[in-house]
Amino acid sequence: MDFGKKFSESMYTLRKQRKMSQDELAEIVGSYKQLLSKYERGERVPKITMANKIAEALGTTLDEMLGKESTMSPEDQLVAMFRGLSLEGQKKLIERAEELTVLYGKKSKNIPTVEAL
Repeated sequence: MDFGKKFSESMYTLRKQRKMSQDELAEIVGSYKQLLSKYERGERVPKITMANKIAEALGTTLDEMLGKESTMSPEDQLVAMFRGLSLEGQKKLIERAEELTVLYGKKSKNIPTVEAL
């Protein structure tokens, strides 16, 4: 499968999974809905810098979008996912993270491992 086809399929799938509109994604990456639509339909292929911005906004890496294994640390994965959320989603994530900090903060003996999450 070529880059353009794999990227367009992954972009569409990830955007839908995150319940993100093309307008929201366009705002995050600093582009236009019409151009992103062309990327998703495979009519155009983004430049590498734009492809990386899209991947980050969708909470992943370009390598992962193309089917390669992730090399991101858990912290980097969280940052990438956070950046891919709408403002409302970011606020909700912060609220939930605060709740988890109370439950699993450093003073707690029940700190889960990354694998347990």
